[in-house]
Amino acid sequence: PALPWAHPAEPAAATSEGAAMRATASELEALCGAPLRDVASSAVVTQRPKFVAAEGGAGALPFDLSHHPASRSDLARSTLRRLQRDMRTYELQKEAAEEPRLHALSEDAIAAIARGGGGDEAARAEKAIVALRAALAQQLKDDTAAVAAAAPQIEA
Repeated sequence: PALPWAHPAEPAAATSEGAAMRATASELEALCGAPLRDVASSAVVTQRPKFVAAEGGAGALPFDLSHHPASRSDLARSTLRRLQRDMRTYELQKEAAEEPRLHALSEDAIAAIARGGGGDEAARAEKAIVALRAALAQQLKDDTAAVAAAAPQIEA
C-alpha cells in the first residue's frame, strides 16, 4: 500500500537549512516497513509452519482436572473454561501464523543435513546463505555510504 504522504511518482522531500534530501515513496515504504525486503526477497519465503493441535481437539488441555475435588467450585470451573478458551485462541493463532524461512533451508533440507551430510541439499543451503550474507553486507556498505553522504546535509 502506498504511503498517504507520498505518491510513487513523486519523491518526498525533507529539508534542513536549505539542503534537500529526497526519497521515493517505495524507499519510504521500505524504510518504514521492511527495509531488507528487496535484499532478502529472493532468498526468503514466508510459509505457514506445521502446527499440531493438542490431543483431544481444539482447546483441549493437556491435562484433566475435572475429577479433582478442588475443581468443583465456581471459580475453579470458570478458570478452567477460561483456560480452554485461551488454548483455542492460541491454537487458532498458531494455525494462521506465518514465518520467514530461507528457500534453501526447507524442512527436508534441514532433516537431510541433520542426518549427517545432506549432500546437494547442504551445498545449496550453504551457497544460498553465503549469497544472502554477501547481499546483506553490500546493503550495509551502501547504507553506510548513504548515511555518510547525508550527514553533512542533516547537520547543516
